[in-house]
Amino acid sequence: MVSRHSRRGLWWALAVLTGALPTLASAQAPPPSAAPLQQATDEQKTAARDAYGAGRTAFEAGDFGGALQHFQASYAYVNSPNSLLMVGNCQRELGQRAIAHGTYSEVQALAEASGEDRYAAASESAAEKLAELDAQLATVQVTVEGSAEGAQLTVGDREIPAERWQSPIVVEPGVIRIVLSEGERSADEVVELAAGGSTEVRIGLPEPPPPLTTASVEVGDSPLDYRTLAYVAGGIGVAGLLTFAITGAMSDSRFGDLEDGCDAQMRCPSGLKDTADSGQTLQTVANVSLVIGALGAIAGVTFYVLSTDEQDAALSVGPAGARFEGRF
Repeated sequence: MVSRHSRRGLWWALAVLTGALPTLASAQAPPPSAAPLQQATDEQKTAARDAYGAGRTAFEAGDFGGALQHFQASYAYVNSPNSLLMVGNCQRELGQRAIAHGTYSEVQALAEASGEDRYAAASESAAEKLAELDAQLATVQVTVEGSAEGAQLTVGDREIPAERWQSPIVVEPGVIRIVLSEGERSADEVVELAAGGSTEVRIGLPEPPPPLTTASVEVGDSPLDYRTLAYVAGGIGVAGLLTFAITGAMSDSRFGDLEDGCDAQMRCPSGLKDTADSGQTLQTVANVSLVIGALGAIAGVTFYVLSTDEQDAALSVGPAGARFEGRF
């Protein structure tokens, strides 16, 4: 059996949890689609006010990260310059000064577009904070040269959307790395800026490497190719045959000396050993030259025939020799 005291404690616990549910819901539940000021429903306005109140409580307690989430949720319910102003305040307190600068600029544009006097204070506050940040931050004007379709531009640790490439980019002072990349191509520039400083940077992607091409050489597509080959092969053939004739004659001379200096049993004095070796070498050179000369002559004739306009010729080389066949 539950005592009266236990029941009272249970009711208190339920009351506390019930009161906390709206705050938890505003902080954790995903916001509905954002609504412009003039089109927001009563439900969206209520959710935006609850999230804004939770954000103010967290901000005053010094919980800037939690407050940022609440104010972003409030702005997601209703696009109010007041909520966006507090988003910028949280970003600045969290050290995200360059991002806060962009948020304050959006506050001014949103307040002006609303045309309502009640947002004049938010616009003025944003202008004051922008003036303070302008003295603390730096500005980079990036000019992208050449074709950069599909490329990504990164300034510092932020990726800059393509529609903002032509606008000055606010950055923290110090060393700034600017990278333009597309696939395997990239370019980067590094600048150093002091607080309140500004600079212009021109950057462009390197030209893509030329496509690889496969070179092919077709011999014999024109009469000139075959005619040239015929002259080359014929020249080799003539040189081989001349070498055969010369070395053959020299070899015969060496063997003639051996016949004169040796007896009938071909016993030769030791002084003729060099003559015998020289004759053997000349004979080998002569034989090789004969083969080269013959092949060169046959190839020369073949290429010459193929260089004519009408031909049906073939050259076959086998162990038994070379054979040329043609029809003209």
